[in-house]
Amino acid sequence: MRELPPIWTIFLELTAHDDGELVVTGEPLRRAILRVLSSADPLTARAIRMAGSRGHIIVSPLYTGSKPEVECSERAIGVSRGATYRARVVTFSDAVSSMIRNWAARNPRVRLAGVEFEICSVESETVEWDEVERQDSVKAFRISFLTPTLFRRQATPYCRLFPLPSLMIHGLAVSWNSLRRDGPRPREVASWARLSVVETGHELCTSRPIEVETENVVGFVGWAHYKCIMHPNWSPKQHEEMSAWAAKLFKLGEFVGVGAHRQNGLGIIRFSPKS
Repeated sequence: MRELPPIWTIFLELTAHDDGELVVTGEPLRRAILRVLSSADPLTARAIRMAGSRGHIIVSPLYTGSKPEVECSERAIGVSRGATYRARVVTFSDAVSSMIRNWAARNPRVRLAGVEFEICSVESETVEWDEVERQDSVKAFRISFLTPTLFRRQATPYCRLFPLPSLMIHGLAVSWNSLRRDGPRPREVASWARLSVVETGHELCTSRPIEVETENVVGFVGWAHYKCIMHPNWSPKQHEEMSAWAAKLFKLGEFVGVGAHRQNGLGIIRFSPKS
């Protein structure tokens, strides 16, 4: 198999030059980044736009703490002139990472939804795929939903506002295979999750409506606990293999997110295995 580039996480610091507010998504900054890529490499930028949520440039909302995190009541981020904000950008391309870092290093000014910012610093870190693959099988785990999360329903405009493990694992298996093509079959691992991954507790709340890509959506934030249990449809060996895949997929989920609009910073999660 061809050697894969690492997973790039780029952290930008932006200083506001205006007062105002931004929606709690990464869509305005992602648009600015795609404009930069269009100037440097129009074909790459077009491919990313055409791929939608599979474009694999994932941009978080602006945040001020140690990680992107949105409260239930937040619909917009209040921006104060002179204040500094952070954003996280994830990409799986060395070339795209280089273009973004070179652009940010020039301390450009960007206008996000009418509010002007200056990028004052850029840092990056990489995670090799070996680290994602080293995840052991899990018996129990916790998923924290840091930004509003929602799942599309087929043949209806309404969304699911509960983190069914089969939905998350199916979507993450699709993401894994779009990046590597050596993951589990999405339907098979989702079928296992439907029977063998049970929710054992949660604390979730519904967000206020958020505008993203010309539509208003609501999501949920909070956390949920899950447990992997044996089911007669699966042998002990198959169960062990599938639970190991679940851990790998949720580790990938910390970078790609889950659910709809994840390229715009919705569905950011944290995966915490439990002993």
